[in-house]
Amino acid sequence: MDAPLVVTVGDLVLDVTCRPGGAVRGGTDTPTRVVVDAGGQAANAAAWAVEAGAQGRLVTRRSADHVGRLAEQRIALRGVEVRGPVGATGGGAIVVLVRPDGERDMLSDRGASTELAAADLPADLLAGAGALLVTGYTLS
Repeated sequence: MDAPLVVTVGDLVLDVTCRPGGAVRGGTDTPTRVVVDAGGQAANAAAWAVEAGAQGRLVTRRSADHVGRLAEQRIALRGVEVRGPVGATGGGAIVVLVRPDGERDMLSDRGASTELAAADLPADLLAGAGALLVTGYTLS
């Protein structure tokens, strides 16, 4: 029996997660651990579905620039099938600043994802799907 298919519709961006070793020092360098990976609510949900044993399909508007290509490569490495048109708008990125207490501050540029439209959704979007997630960001 095939694993169930979870389809997500929404953002694919790069997450740039920064974990400073202490308080951020204004006007100078602060030693920080930085991790760059695919992100976006819909992309993450599709990846979590794959981790749980399902198939994951992300439908998004993608970017052909280096940021968009890297985000798509990174989410594909997590086993997610990416579908949707490639547009001229640049890829999005979110800088996530993780404070010592675990709280997060996010600086967001959703890039090409903001241009996702109903016309971008393939006719066979739900073919074989057991679940559909449309993120709130997509509707805003």
